[in-house]
Amino acid sequence: MHRPVMESCESRCLLSVSVTTYHNDLSRTGANLQETILTTSNVRASKFGKKHSLQVDGQIYAQPLYVPNLVFQKNGRPVRRNMTYVATQNDTVYAYDADRGSLMWTAALLKRSVGETPVPNSDLGSDDINPVVGITSTPVIDQASDTMYVVAKAKRVTNGVASYVFRLYALDLNTGASKFGGPVTIHAAYPGNGDGSINGFTNFDAKIENQRSGLLLLNGVVYIAFASHGDQGPYHGWLLGV
Repeated sequence: MHRPVMESCESRCLLSVSVTTYHNDLSRTGANLQETILTTSNVRASKFGKKHSLQVDGQIYAQPLYVPNLVFQKNGRPVRRNMTYVATQNDTVYAYDADRGSLMWTAALLKRSVGETPVPNSDLGSDDINPVVGITSTPVIDQASDTMYVVAKAKRVTNGVASYVFRLYALDLNTGASKFGGPVTIHAAYPGNGDGSINGFTNFDAKIENQRSGLLLLNGVVYIAFASHGDQGPYHGWLLGV
């Protein structure tokens, strides 16, 4: 299910308008060249500014994402709400009503029954993220299926031995429940004799890899990029497609 992806997107990368992604487009420019609402007359101090201060349980490295007019069922009738989704380094996702500031749901992306926690930065030999590492990258939302894809990092200790894992979650935008039989644990290996290779294969090491880049959904594949925590090795850059 997991495979390294090494290909050019130059001729075929088309982003569906139903996808909410990091910085608006595949180039991650942050530009919205089709803006129809915001103007120099209505973006001013008297009408434009902070609406709410919302409580979360940890640091936010991922960009919050906004979904307009999400349909909920209330008393058997459809209700539309503008939603904001926030992910934290404590492996928690929050869904807030963007207009009212009310909390709709939370999802804790840890297997607490086996003692999982976010990863203490002291385990990683780097202070690039402090004090813990959980959800670092910006998730991606597929509005066509009302699904958020998000990657979470976790640690568990079994009989005194620590292990580390990345999982890809598909969350229902309405409830936060996992979808499509997920989550999926991320594994990968590739032929090579580079630093840290074993028997002619370079293996994905969840402890030393850092999943910072925002996720991309394209043609039914979620692309996930990895690099390092403070250049602590032997790390390798990975681009995986699920």
